[in-house]
Amino acid sequence: MKPFKIGIDIGNSSTKINLNLEKTLAINNDQLLTNEISQGKLLKEQFQTYDEFLISISSVNDEQTTRQISQKIINALPSANVKTTLWDSKTILQESGLINASQLYHFGTDRALRIYHLNKLERGSAKISCGCGSAFTVEVVQNGYLIESYILPGLTMQLESLHQKTAKLPLILTEQILDELANTAVFSTNYSIINGVIKSYTAIIERLLLEYKPNQLILSGGYAPLLKNFFANNRLISATRSLESEVLIQLV
Repeated sequence: MKPFKIGIDIGNSSTKINLNLEKTLAINNDQLLTNEISQGKLLKEQFQTYDEFLISISSVNDEQTTRQISQKIINALPSANVKTTLWDSKTILQESGLINASQLYHFGTDRALRIYHLNKLERGSAKISCGCGSAFTVEVVQNGYLIESYILPGLTMQLESLHQKTAKLPLILTEQILDELANTAVFSTNYSIINGVIKSYTAIIERLLLEYKPNQLILSGGYAPLLKNFFANNRLISATRSLESEVLIQLV
């Protein structure tokens, strides 16, 4: 029997656990650190028959948090035969085959994983990824080179910052966004805030499409499906919450 592969992508606030490319769990880091994980929660019954596990890990968090979260997940596995690989950005970029990889070793592992994926796609037209997490990041790869890169504050960070830095603006939770956007009749303060923040991202995406004419643009992260809603009819744009954890499985 082939080993069961698990990709663990540890972010700033949550961890995505990809189970053999068949299922992905997203769990808040605070929950992972304070609670134990049961085998039933982590693995389906049919998966528990595996006797070997290959775990591929990346993290943008600190060393202690990374170790604690990884161990919690390992403890939930039904076998002691577990082999782990902790990937750093340098190694991921070297594995990607990117020609200018040596200039990018300071990148976070999340960005390195997306670049790896883009550079493994068919060469020719530009390929673009947008990370939709704590930060909103852009990576443009063409013919083996990273040709564009930038970082903006992420959706939650912008909403929280507007609330914290001003006396009267409300705190808007991400789960409120779609309902608030539907409230166009009154043009509420919440609607105006969300509309402004979202359009700062959609304007960037539109410019990327116009300037680079890519044959693929991938949105990856917690609010990727939300942004995809604004480009519902554009087949060039895809959205996933778990690209990075999928790439981690490909690496082992």
